[in-house]
Amino acid sequence: MKTKLIKTKEEHAQAIERLSSLMDANPTSDSPEEDELELLAFLIESYEKDHFDRELPDPIEAIKFRMEQQGLSPNDLIPFLGSKSKVSEVLNRKRPLSVSMMRRLSTELGIPGDILLGKAEPLATEAIPVEEYPLKEIYNRWYKPKGLFKDLREFKKNASAVLDDLFQGAGEVQAIPALLRQRNDKRKVYDEFALHAWKAQVLRQAAEQVESLPPYLPSLVDASFAKQLALLSSQKEGPRLAVDALRDRGIAVVFEDSLPRTYLDGAALNGPAGRPVIALTIRYNRLDNFWFCLFHELAHVHLHLKQDGDKIDVELDKESHQPKEEEADRFALEAFIPETEWPEILLRCTDLASVRQESKRRMIHPSVIAGRIRKDTGNYRLFNPVMGHGEVRELLGLE
Repeated sequence: MKTKLIKTKEEHAQAIERLSSLMDANPTSDSPEEDELELLAFLIESYEKDHFDRELPDPIEAIKFRMEQQGLSPNDLIPFLGSKSKVSEVLNRKRPLSVSMMRRLSTELGIPGDILLGKAEPLATEAIPVEEYPLKEIYNRWYKPKGLFKDLREFKKNASAVLDDLFQGAGEVQAIPALLRQRNDKRKVYDEFALHAWKAQVLRQAAEQVESLPPYLPSLVDASFAKQLALLSSQKEGPRLAVDALRDRGIAVVFEDSLPRTYLDGAALNGPAGRPVIALTIRYNRLDNFWFCLFHELAHVHLHLKQDGDKIDVELDKESHQPKEEEADRFALEAFIPETEWPEILLRCTDLASVRQESKRRMIHPSVIAGRIRKDTGNYRLFNPVMGHGEVRELLGLE
């Protein structure tokens, strides 16, 4: 069925039937059916709040009652709720039940879905200024491919519910303006609402990775690790290998194209349960830019994320005079080439042959040296054959 705003008893009954069917099917994460299930649950809850005056048992009390019935401990709920910390937060009413949690509890513990759904308390949010968001882009990019709505018009009718679901699914309710790190001309206008939607989508994708990642240990992600990571750039599959290495350290890595008027290159975010997230837009599909952006965000994870919070970076190819951004730039450059050695390299690398020779000696990709020379000299016509134009997305399996 096409997912739309529920207005009648008949539509409510059909939605309940469809929800039950989807719960029984146990759809995989990030599938169209999973997205439909989450949206249906939200629409049903919204309709019932407006039309039903009934008292359902409290879902947390229902869970505790079933635990007592079956002699279950909190640890027994980990397969249903995801982790020990999530179990504690749910039982202490510090975390709302997600749709996937409800589905597993309903299927495995036999708690009726309407009990879990009817009284579930959503995250508190302010009224969403729907008209401010780039709805056409959001629809075309994230919802049209899944076929959840007949067309853009139907999507816009349901936009408030869809955006609320997006932000709650990401655990993302913070306004974006305070997070923007601007590098260039202050006269340029950034679409802060597009940035907000992009961040929520990134966090939602990161949440799907977290369960399969090992614990994040900050002590394992430092300048020494960055230098080892830089050596992967010399490999043909370097970008993919670097992403795998970061995930092996417990860092979620997400690729999400920027929305119009955001000029985004990437972000370092606090993800689910405090897990660090590196997000890249691959705005320039070029190897030198990929390596610099990846290591710039890694620098924020290592140096700033815990103390200063999220970092959203726009136009990393522009100069920044903000201390934390300059520090991240230095970290990214030093991972490949010590700053004290750069002046000599700049003098020595005057043609493609010398760039290739120097990169081979240092076991890094020639685009890294070439890209830095291009930036320092302002001559972006240099060394085109080694820049890796159009290669990053293909190497990462993004196209």
